[in-house]
Amino acid sequence: MRIDAYTHFFPKKFFDKMTEIAGDYKDMGKRVRSLPALYDLDLSQEIVDGHKDYQQILSYPQPPFESLCKTPQQLDEMIRLCNDGFAELCDKERDHFRAGSRKVALGAPDAGAAEAERAIKNGALGVQIYTNVGGKPIDLPEFRPFWKKMNELGKPIWIHPARGAGPPPTIRWSRRSRSTRSGGRSDGPTRPPAR
Repeated sequence: MRIDAYTHFFPKKFFDKMTEIAGDYKDMGKRVRSLPALYDLDLSQEIVDGHKDYQQILSYPQPPFESLCKTPQQLDEMIRLCNDGFAELCDKERDHFRAGSRKVALGAPDAGAAEAERAIKNGALGVQIYTNVGGKPIDLPEFRPFWKKMNELGKPIWIHPARGAGPPPTIRWSRRSRSTRSGGRSDGPTRPPAR
């Protein structure tokens, strides 16, 4: 059995809602709308059926929820719509798709801890986050509730790169990250190590 552990996909109800609230989203938003395998269930099933002993673990691609949603309520609604869509899809299509990961928004008021727990209880193998939250590093103290909850749950975390087509955001490291890179604690700006 071959299992693709990082197959990108959008559940139908979520994709429709995302198109409604952010249909003009550039960068990855434009790209994902041009790739039917990311949202067309029949096409995805056809791909799986075209290979012997093959299944997929579904995961959310891009764009980050924090860049799509304008309010904490909308963020919560979209995350739940996406995760519930994955749970429903994986329950109905077990021959094609394994349980999969679910999406958590570190930008949520509790850093996504409650949604991570809810997703795991609803059958997720683990959860997915991005490499940054609007340019902020994921090891900041404000995201500790998420890390604590995932440690308690003992489940894996998929970490997906997050960056648009434009110039990269200003690099910001937490003090912990800076101290690692500079050899000691630093409150001032530091540069990445020379390669």
